[in-house]
Amino acid sequence: MKYLIISMILSLFVYAGEMDRIESIVKDIEVLRADYNKCTQELDINNIQNNEKSNKKCLKLLKIKEKENIYLKNRLDIQNEELKSKDKIINNLKNQINSKNKIFENANKFPKLMMKDSKKEKKVIKEVEVNLKASTFKLLKDSDIYNSVNGEVIYQWKANSAFTSNKMTQNWMKITGYFIDNKWKRAPGKLWIKKINIVKR
Repeated sequence: MKYLIISMILSLFVYAGEMDRIESIVKDIEVLRADYNKCTQELDINNIQNNEKSNKKCLKLLKIKEKENIYLKNRLDIQNEELKSKDKIINNLKNQINSKNKIFENANKFPKLMMKDSKKEKKVIKEVEVNLKASTFKLLKDSDIYNSVNGEVIYQWKANSAFTSNKMTQNWMKITGYFIDNKWKRAPGKLWIKKINIVKR
């Protein structure tokens, strides 16, 4: 019995010590919880302050950008106005030039005449004379008779007129004689006709 009482006393002491230890732990936990809540509150306050600072910076930047945009828009408007005024000046000049051109065209009495180019020469094809067997030819149509190859017109013969020849070039036939009332007569001089107007009889 004695031992039982002693053990109960000892257990009470041990139990009391554990209770004290538990209470101190609970107090420590409460202190820690209070500290935690305090820290979280401070953090929230700091975050709000930091956000306000960052918001203030953003607002400042936005205001600066707005001012820059307004400045650039004003410059663009000025340049557009300058371009419009330059376009007006150019259009006025064009209109003046066109009106002067019309006046000049109306003042020109011979608008359809062109200046003769004295330096421009006719391209002359060199014709080489070739001998051939004397033959009789006739005109396909009324044709001009020339005094030389690429020369001047001296006669005009009617279609079906007959003549003889023994010389030609690339484009011309020489007339050595011709027929009048079916009688042959020697040509009085140099006579030439274009080959395109004749056919062999």
